[in-house]
Amino acid sequence: ETDMSHMIQWTWQNDPIPQPTLAPGQSVDYYTYTINLYMGYDSQHSLRKYSLSIKDLDTNQFSTIQNYESVSNANDNTISVDANGLITADQPEAGADLDIHTLVFKSNKVTNSIILTTLARGGGWGTNANFVLSEVEGAVSAEVVPEPSDFALLLGLFSILYIRYKKRFKV
Repeated sequence: ETDMSHMIQWTWQNDPIPQPTLAPGQSVDYYTYTINLYMGYDSQHSLRKYSLSIKDLDTNQFSTIQNYESVSNANDNTISVDANGLITADQPEAGADLDIHTLVFKSNKVTNSIILTTLARGGGWGTNANFVLSEVEGAVSAEVVPEPSDFALLLGLFSILYIRYKKRFKV
C-alpha cells in the first residue's frame, strides 16, 4: 500500500485580496478568514483528515494553520482540530447531504492562496483516497485599529459626560 499526499491549492480571483480603505494612522490588526469546503455526500467522497496552509505574501512561503477560531460541520458530525492544525471529521451518515466544513481562522497577514493537504491511502473511510471537493467558498474581513485621534475623541466625550453627570447630581 502506497501513501501519497493530495494537495489542492486555490487562489482568490483578486490577487491579493483587496485591502480595506484606511484613514491616515489606521492599520489592520488582523484578517478573519472563513472557508467553506463543500465535499462529497458520503464516506466514499468526504475527507476524514486534512490540514490547511496559508501563503505569506512577504516570504512566499506556506505555513500550516494551527489556531482556528472555530471549525464546524453542516451535518452535525463531529469535527475537531489538534494543536498541529490537523482537522479530523467523523464519517458522514449514509444518504446525507453535502458534507460542508466551515473553518474560521485569523491571520495578521493578507493572503491570496490556501492549500488543502490530505494523506491518501488505499480505499475506505479514513483514507481520503477518493474525496470530492465540489466547491470552495471563502470570505475575508479585516479588523481595523483606530487611529490615536479616535481614542482621544472618545476620551474627551466620556470626560464631558462624566462632568455633566457629576454636576447634575451634586448635592
